[in-house]
Amino acid sequence: MTCDLCCSLAQRNTELFRFLTMFDVRIRHLLFFVRYWAKLRRLSGSGARLTSYALSLLVICYLQSLEDPLLPSIDRMSQLAGAVY
Repeated sequence: MTCDLCCSLAQRNTELFRFLTMFDVRIRHLLFFVRYWAKLRRLSGSGARLTSYALSLLVICYLQSLEDPLLPSIDRMSQLAGAVY
């Protein structure tokens, strides 16, 4: 049962990242660049370093918190989805 929940959560996160990168092609490139940069600087990887997932969340959070956000917040997306249904 735990595996089902874990796999389901991982699948949902993948879908969310895929959806968010559809807003602007530059987002996907930025995510790859930040993960690559962190790997070169030995900030990501195994041990006490940041995971690719954590780095992606940081980038997404930053893009949502800009004065003119490049990505909508999860709350805003939820509001928009509720307005459609």
